[in-house]
Amino acid sequence: MGTEFEFTTDMLGMKERAKELEQRVKNMSGKVDRNAISKLEKDEKQEASAKSMLAQVLKDKEKIEETIKELDRCKREALEKTWEVVNGCVHFGCRFLFGGV
Repeated sequence: MGTEFEFTTDMLGMKERAKELEQRVKNMSGKVDRNAISKLEKDEKQEASAKSMLAQVLKDKEKIEETIKELDRCKREALEKTWEVVNGCVHFGCRFLFGGV
C-alpha cells in the first residue's frame, strides 16, 4: 500500500552487512572509536523499538479495517430496511404505516 510504516529494506542483506562490519571492527581492534560502537548499539535499540511499533500499528490497522467493514454491513442493513419501509408505503398506502396519513 505504500504507507510511511511499511519498509522495503532487505533485512537479510542488512544482517550480512552488519556481520561484515562487525568483523572489520574486530580486525581494527584499537583503531575503532568506542563512541561509534555505543551509537550503533543505541541505533539498534531504536530500530527494535520502531519494528515493535510497526507491528502494533499494523495490528491496529487490521482491527480498524474490520470495524469499518462491520459498520458498512450495518449501514447496508439499515438502508435496506428503510428502502423496504418506503417501498411498502408506496405500494400499500401510507395509512397502514403512519396512521392514515
